[in-house]
Order: sequence, then structure tokens, then C-alpha cells
Amino acid sequence: VGTAVFGLGLVFFGLGQMGAAVEPLQAAGGFPRWMERLESPLAGAAAGAATTLVVQSSSATMGLAIALAERGLLALPAGVAVMLGAEVGT
Repeated sequence: VGTAVFGLGLVFFGLGQMGAAVEPLQAAGGFPRWMERLESPLAGAAAGAATTLVVQSSSATMGLAIALAERGLLALPAGVAVMLGAEVGT
């Protein structure tokens, strides 16, 4: 039980750290505009697949998408497209 609680805590800690890391991107001028383009299903899927190919982990891509959505940088349609692209990139 202790290992499971520690593992779950570690996941939430990692999501918090990724959220803190993407927070400065809100102030970056071009980044929010680029994220709006991902609402196109094809562009979002391509971005998700490319990110998964680079980091070699669809879970890391999903964690990044969750952190971006939490900060309001990634809309729901774009998040779904990135998720599908991450699964294709695996």
C-alpha cells in the first residue's frame, strides 16, 4: 500500500512540476498563438505524434498536454487531437 501511495504522489508531484515549468509560456507571445493552431485535428495529431517521437513516451506527451491544459494554453479540441497523435506516435 505504501508503494502505491508513494507512486501516486510522485505522479502528482511530476504534474505539478511540469505545470510550473510551462507557466512562463503564457507570457510568451508566439506560444499561445501556436497552441491555438493545434485545434485543427490534423495539426494537433501531428504535433502529438512528433512530440511522442522526440520524447519516446506517449505518457510524457499526455502529461505535458495536461499541464498545458491546466494553465489554459491548450483547449479541449486541441488536447484530444494531441492525445490521438500521441497514441499514433507510439
